[in-house]
Amino acid sequence: MTPNVPAAVDASTASPYARLDVGDAQIAYRVVGRGDSVVLVHSGTGSGEFDWRYQIQVLAQHYRVVLLDLRGHARSSDGHISLETLTADIDAVCRHVDAYPSHFLAASHGTLPVLRLAMEAPGRARSVAIVGSVWRHDHLTADDDEDLFTRWPQALRRLHDQHGPGHWADLLRRLIEDRRTNVGFTEDDFRRLQCPLLVAQGHRDEFVEVAMSTQAATWGRGELLVLPAAGHAPHIEAPELFNLAYVEFLRRVEAEARTFVGPPSGVSGDERGQLDPDHDEQDQPGVSDS
Repeated sequence: MTPNVPAAVDASTASPYARLDVGDAQIAYRVVGRGDSVVLVHSGTGSGEFDWRYQIQVLAQHYRVVLLDLRGHARSSDGHISLETLTADIDAVCRHVDAYPSHFLAASHGTLPVLRLAMEAPGRARSVAIVGSVWRHDHLTADDDEDLFTRWPQALRRLHDQHGPGHWADLLRRLIEDRRTNVGFTEDDFRRLQCPLLVAQGHRDEFVEVAMSTQAATWGRGELLVLPAAGHAPHIEAPELFNLAYVEFLRRVEAEARTFVGPPSGVSGDERGQLDPDHDEQDQPGVSDS
């Protein structure tokens, strides 16, 4: 089972990143464009620039795109990896750049902290789109997981060379171990989502069966998008078709939001503290420029 991944984008084309102190790690991020925020969260052993290279400029024409590398990945420093810390990485960056409430677009392992964030603090998400989501902990066997190490694409391995030889394998193993231990969303979890949901995958996805995505979309009262002739990364393998579908999804979400008459959208003080009850708005994480 090998994901179809094209060669990595030239790092020289990326704009400078800033870095934000989050717990025991520094998280690299950047913001592109103006408008409502769309937060892009990459796959396991991927990076923001690599995973979303066909979406960044398309979305930045109409939205404020927030791009980040999760801890241990690409430009960010290493640190303790768990569903909790990955969720905290995303939450901290969103707080710092004032992205809430935001649209979230996430791929593969990156869908897990995004789902947790949206389930735990629903007011923070305008919409959630998950691509090739591995939301069930039991959908791959131990043998399947071990097979990944021999078949993992070279392009994804090279993204982490700056962390030292073999870092990609250590990173992948930690992600797998955490998924086996801490991940497994239920019907009740999905029903906690209070925003529009898009569940997307390629018809030839070698990791996620269509029935699994259908179940998530049904439980979350969302939409299902299955892209033909694409595998685990349809946003990379069929970017034009994916982009058309995702932008149309965002337009429908915005149109439906405009028909609602009520208080202005935003995040209440109670919601802002749900994930971090000890968070002090006066004590923001440290930031440095790269």
